Amino acid sequence: MLQSIYFFASTWRTYDLIQKRKIHEEALYVALEERAETSFDSIGDNMMATRQWRRSWLRLELIFDVCLATSILVAVVVWSILYPEAVRDHKAGKVVNIISFFEHGVNILWLIADFTCTQHVISLNAIPFLLLWPTMYTIFIWFMHEIIKHEFWPYPFMKVDTPLSPLWYAGLLLSHLATFMLVYLASRLRSKYRATSRALVVKVDGDSIEEERVRINEIFLD
Repeated sequence: MLQSIYFFASTWRTYDLIQKRKIHEEALYVALEERAETSFDSIGDNMMATRQWRRSWLRLELIFDVCLATSILVAVVVWSILYPEAVRDHKAGKVVNIISFFEHGVNILWLIADFTCTQHVISLNAIPFLLLWPTMYTIFIWFMHEIIKHEFWPYPFMKVDTPLSPLWYAGLLLSHLATFMLVYLASRLRSKYRATSRALVVKVDGDSIEEERVRINEIFLD
């Protein structure tokens, strides 16, 4: 569900950006006389709209931070714990189906590709939302179990009739937090590596320019 929210919001944001770009390009053809008549109020409105767009994009990035860490954790649980157990019980069809293939396979690859191809740095501001999401999911599953399906538990460790259930639920929150911190560290290391590489390129370009200047001076002096 969280993946669907993020992908839908990303698609809508991309469409909105394309429309705003078209409007901006059309505005470039406005006559200079009309530009001169632009009031300070309209400029202030444009700045306000820009700030609102940045805030909405920031919220979308927080959703991505939560979605990436949560999706990676769930995929690891599904394919390393639930799937082998289902194979042993000859019930692999309950785990491997078209929905789980896209939800815990294709979507994860898209999220990782999104993370890899951009310069986005995971924000620690997403931690409250990260802990809120499994809490809301747990409450929803309890509601489903008590009201609709009394034998329904999506994961075996969510059963509350075992003495270790409090530890399992505490481990659920800690595992979300641990996965998020790993993704956060990966984004910080990537950002640091790119900054170092960019600095080396600038230094090499600067050295090349200096060498070329020295060579030209030597030619003229000769």
